[in-house]
Amino acid sequence: FAGHSFGNLFLTAVEKTTDDFGEAVALASEVLNISGKVVPITLDPVTLVVDNPDNTVTRGQDVISSAVLTRPEMRLEPTPRLNPAAQQAIAEADFIVIAPGRLYGSLAPALIVPGLAEAFAASQAPKAYVCNLVTKPGQTDGFKVHDFAAEIERLLHNKVQLDYVLYNNAKPDEELLRKYSQEGEYWVEYNEAALQTQHYKAIGGHFVQDTAWQPTA
Repeated sequence: FAGHSFGNLFLTAVEKTTDDFGEAVALASEVLNISGKVVPITLDPVTLVVDNPDNTVTRGQDVISSAVLTRPEMRLEPTPRLNPAAQQAIAEADFIVIAPGRLYGSLAPALIVPGLAEAFAASQAPKAYVCNLVTKPGQTDGFKVHDFAAEIERLLHNKVQLDYVLYNNAKPDEELLRKYSQEGEYWVEYNEAALQTQHYKAIGGHFVQDTAWQPTA
């Protein structure tokens, strides 16, 4: 179980009881009482692969998540099919948002599914990317907001241009920064001059929560 999140383990357990990944996602959504609808990007079993510059390959999401990478060439094997339900959801969307997450361990596996970039490009809906708050050691060290956005577009084979990029412009307190730095993670900085030259509209905001969330009465 090492290296796997509870969510992955829970979904795997549910899949074992249904023998159908799409049905497992629907059942998990029902059990967890999720608002909205979760649609898998593909229903095919695949392995995430990185083709390294030295002609070797690195396989497996967990291994790749902790590997040292520099704008890697990534693929899925065997080649999966885009889930028709996901393609339909994209076509019907009023707004498409790419959420923050591990760039190469979480976002890339979805973005590089064949047909996804074309589905995004065919959609007339505005497309936004919410940038990460911190970098990941060995993979996005030194990345600024515009670097993350550029990688999102590269993973989409440069067939899609973002319309908006949202980023945090509130520097966290030093104690919080220190805790993250112990893990090799650092606040994602931004270059306003660079952002002003991009084709998308960059929108900064205070995305760091300073106080613990408290449930309403």
